[in-house]
Amino acid sequence: MKHLSFLLVLFAFTLPAQAETITFTNGDRLSGTVVGNTMSGIRFQTNFGQEVFIPYEQIADNTQVISTTPQTQQTANAQPVEKEIASIEPAAGPETGVKWSGSVNLGGNLQDGNTQRNALTLDSEATARRKDDRFKVSFDYNMAEEGGTQTEDEITLEGVYDYFFNPKWFANSNLKFQRDKISNIDLRSEFGLGLGHQVYETDDLNLQ
Repeated sequence: MKHLSFLLVLFAFTLPAQAETITFTNGDRLSGTVVGNTMSGIRFQTNFGQEVFIPYEQIADNTQVISTTPQTQQTANAQPVEKEIASIEPAAGPETGVKWSGSVNLGGNLQDGNTQRNALTLDSEATARRKDDRFKVSFDYNMAEEGGTQTEDEITLEGVYDYFFNPKWFANSNLKFQRDKISNIDLRSEFGLGLGHQVYETDDLNLQ
């Protein structure tokens, strides 16, 4: 039984490790292999052969460890060198995945009595987010009628493009078209350029 236990331990130390990718809070990434962890961080062996210590607070909350190709065998006598990493050059190759989000809202109001009022509201928005840019298109329609007289009939279509030249700052361009029958506007177009700062961005909240 002792002989069997020794063979199992030896087998565990000779399994090939898997390469992984760590994403930092500043957006940088580092490829290598996780070789251990402590209460305050992980021991990580980079692809260029150096073992470093990475504190948990420097690792992005949404980091997923991605297995890629087999690397060299692990040994039991590895000696880690603990050091904090300020920044790492991004791994080669841009991310090409697109993350979609959007919403559609439809509302109406029918009022009868001394005053008759009908109203309809429709607004929709779709956003495509990639690592380095973001595109958003929105459509709004508002119609209202009171006492047999139309008081509102407006359509707005807008497109916004943001290019992130670093994880927090982006260049912005936007184009908007508007038609408003009540204000006698057949077509109004607006174009703008600007600079923006992404304060906070998650699936549920976007501050900029």
